[in-house]
Amino acid sequence: GRYDKGPLAVVSEDIFGKGLITAADRETWEGRRKVVGQGFHNKWIRGLVDQFSACTTAAFKVLDQQVRYNEPVDMESVYLNLTLDIVGLAVFGVDFRALEQPPDEPQSPIVRAVYRVLKETGYRADDPTNLLLSKVPDALSPLFPTVTDFRASLQKLDEVLDEAIAEAQQNKADLDAESLQMRSGGSLLRFLIDLRGEDVASEQLRDDLRTLLIAGHETVASILTWATFELALNPEVLASALREIDEVLQGRI
Repeated sequence: GRYDKGPLAVVSEDIFGKGLITAADRETWEGRRKVVGQGFHNKWIRGLVDQFSACTTAAFKVLDQQVRYNEPVDMESVYLNLTLDIVGLAVFGVDFRALEQPPDEPQSPIVRAVYRVLKETGYRADDPTNLLLSKVPDALSPLFPTVTDFRASLQKLDEVLDEAIAEAQQNKADLDAESLQMRSGGSLLRFLIDLRGEDVASEQLRDDLRTLLIAGHETVASILTWATFELALNPEVLASALREIDEVLQGRI
């Protein structure tokens, strides 16, 4: 049977391609889920703690700077940049350096491109006209600035992903899943490339990476924002959480 994804697939097929979010045929969905799922093995996830800590420490520097001047802090913005940096490193092996962006300066081209692509599904869901404009031929796209902006951003993102994929393919290890799951460190892309018997086209890998970018970025940032809000309202719970962080990380943050 078909794995119908409803309106989401309609508004985002050209963004996600044949990734886990939009794949409507069982063969594609089951195949990609099995392969991508293997990459989330215990040793890799445990090895990410130091990476998470390093990115969080960078976020503290941003917060300290604003607190020093008694400025209000937009925590959602901080968390969006934090999760973007973490997803970039953990999934792609790419450092977006979003946290380094001063709030009063323009975003770097790649960070701006990522956010523009992320917002496109929302634009289309809110206004069906944007979905119709997404079908405009390239020759006519200059007549519609929003279409030109989106396509340029998507191309910029794909250039970064293609570069990361090409670099990983040049150093392919060709190991079985069991051997790879004994290896700590490295990106999820590195795992997918090195997995023996899974010679997936670059286009499919790019679709997988775009999907993971969406799934692991804005959703996590939203959860962190609400969690911070609730912790601020409940000092006892906050104190308990801080004790657990100190116990588990043992000074690594």
